[in-house]
Amino acid sequence: MNKLKLTLVIALTGMIAISCSDDDTAPQAGSNFVLSLVTDAANGAGLLIATDAIPTSAVNPENGGFAMGQIRTTGYAYKDAIYNNHNDAGESGIYKLKLENGRVVEDGEIPNAQISAIKDDNKGYYWNPNLSPKAIQVFNPATMERTGDIDLSSVIDPYVTEETPNISFNNFMEVAGGKLYTQFTLTNQNGIQPYDSSFVVIINAVTDEFEKLTIYPQAYLFGYYGLKNARYTSVGDDGYVYISTWSATTESAVTFPRAIILRIRAGETNFDPNFEIHLDDFIGGAALMLGGATYLNGKLYTRLKNEAAAPDFSNITAQAIVPCEIDVNTGAIKIIAGVPASTFGATSSFSGPQVIHGKVYFPISNPDYQGYYVYDPVEGGAAEEAFSFQSGIPSNIFVLEDL
Repeated sequence: MNKLKLTLVIALTGMIAISCSDDDTAPQAGSNFVLSLVTDAANGAGLLIATDAIPTSAVNPENGGFAMGQIRTTGYAYKDAIYNNHNDAGESGIYKLKLENGRVVEDGEIPNAQISAIKDDNKGYYWNPNLSPKAIQVFNPATMERTGDIDLSSVIDPYVTEETPNISFNNFMEVAGGKLYTQFTLTNQNGIQPYDSSFVVIINAVTDEFEKLTIYPQAYLFGYYGLKNARYTSVGDDGYVYISTWSATTESAVTFPRAIILRIRAGETNFDPNFEIHLDDFIGGAALMLGGATYLNGKLYTRLKNEAAAPDFSNITAQAIVPCEIDVNTGAIKIIAGVPASTFGATSSFSGPQVIHGKVYFPISNPDYQGYYVYDPVEGGAAEEAFSFQSGIPSNIFVLEDL
């Protein structure tokens, strides 16, 4: 079968910092913004800072915001609300937040939820291992009430052994084309996943009935442990689900970077057989994506380490994470110019790029700079500085509808 192959277009020039244009700085009608910022790298605590427009100058966290006990694994926005992965004390759950008079306020909570996704105003899904590790829970996003569950025991049990008793759905969860897509993993007592394959469960989001288990054989970890804001999985503006791998296991059962981008077409139950982007081929070794790939108008945007990860991880923290654009039709990949490289580690942003009003925002994290650069795919050329933080680590930009 024909697979999409990568070619490299060298487009990296000197690193520059340019202020953004008036089009980027003007308030966006019908939207409110909330900046998510890690202020304590040791425990992931931080702030949610409300603003009526994307900032045009350095943001000072000392001016205050809504304090969160865990913000590195922040969630996602749906219409006029944020559905965070933790509450303000840092405990796991679906923590619903809204804007009220320019301030972030609590609007409901479902405790112990590990990851979630929303289908529409009346239905969403989440996983709560305390209720059942083999079931997906159904909830109402408006009332924040649990409304049912989907038992997947018959799907999971054939793969459970005495050596793999631990079950998790905490990698990714997306709704697209009337279906829910999620992944379960099985690990041993040491947390090692013995399967070098991934198990993706597909559920009919209208009837809430199981449809199919589709297995991908070359990598085991899609998503990144509940980090929905990292966009290792996302739904593109074409309605397809784009799924990026973080890692695979080697023969010695050691987790190692392995960046592959796959997709499932809208409403389908199999990976697209003609679409596999293996970034190992491009890098010439173990490819590390810091955050996943975001799709817009025939292009994928990601942050990629520009050299292979060393077998002993000795070069893993080098300042070498760069923003890239991939043409999904030709496979050509280019490094976007004008952006400082990021580092990988505890003091780095793990978020993938995100699309806001037709432009791509890249979080940048290194010892000298924390902030965002913006790239206009229509104009091309170099990216420009959007705004920075005087301290802290960028985590997410939430865009809320003004209902």
